[in-house]
Amino acid sequence: MHPLEVGHLSLGIIAAAAGLALLLPVLPIELEMLALRRMTATAFGTLMAVESALGLLLGLLVLGQLPSIVQIIGIPLVVLAGTASQRGGRRGNTIHHDPVAETGLA
Repeated sequence: MHPLEVGHLSLGIIAAAAGLALLLPVLPIELEMLALRRMTATAFGTLMAVESALGLLLGLLVLGQLPSIVQIIGIPLVVLAGTASQRGGRRGNTIHHDPVAETGLA
C-alpha cells in the first residue's frame, strides 16, 4: 500500500468495509436457505444448477468477460446434469409415529 493511500482511510471506511466483508457471504446463503424452506427440493436444485449459467451471463453483460470455449461447453453440461439429477426428486411425506393415538387412549 502506498503511504499516501493510508491517509485516505477513515474509521467509517474501515467499518463499512468490515461490515460488507461479513454480510456479503452470509446474505446469499441465508436467502438460499429461506428459498429452500419454501420450495420443493426439485425446484431448488434446478435453480442451483442454473446459477452457474447466470453467473456466466452476468460476467459477460456486466463485466464484459468473454467466456472460453471450455466454459461455453461446460455450462450447459453442468445445468443439464444438475437438472437431470433433480428429475423426479420429491420430498417424502414425514410419518409421525404417535403411540398414544394408536392405542385410542387420546
